[in-house]
Amino acid sequence: MVERLLADFLLANSGWLDPDIVANAPLLENYSLAIGPSHALSGVVSSHPHLTDGRQIVTSQLFYLDPERAVARTLNRWYRLGLPCGFKRN
Repeated sequence: MVERLLADFLLANSGWLDPDIVANAPLLENYSLAIGPSHALSGVVSSHPHLTDGRQIVTSQLFYLDPERAVARTLNRWYRLGLPCGFKRN
């Protein structure tokens, strides 16, 4: 798990993201930063392989966040980012 996380982090920092991984990642809407012993994201998830759509979650530890590319990498997986908390679609 750590090896994959490190490889993903290095690729993302180089400016490249695997489009297939991002396209198949769960979507996190209405997200915000959750601060505790480590940083994480809180939000409403959909298309997660183990969680019900529409469920409010707190992710595993956050390692990479790029709101401009609308992606985040946690200890366990990539997430596509929808709108952050407080923003509404037009």
